Amino acid sequence: MSQPNPCFSINTALETSRLILDIIMPPVGVYLKTGCGKDLAINIVLTMCGVIPGIVHALYLNYTK
Repeated sequence: MSQPNPCFSINTALETSRLILDIIMPPVGVYLKTGCGKDLAINIVLTMCGVIPGIVHALYLNYTK
């Protein structure tokens, strides 16, 4: 019976998919992390002003809270 690979886990896969989602669709990543609230509204406004501010805000929320 083979041993599971300790370098790859479900948590790593979830973090990777969250990172990709934050870059492609920042409001969706924020919604999955914080739900429907002021953070989502702020992210939608930032994304409409420019994609880069929305991505930075999404990454900030997902990796600091």
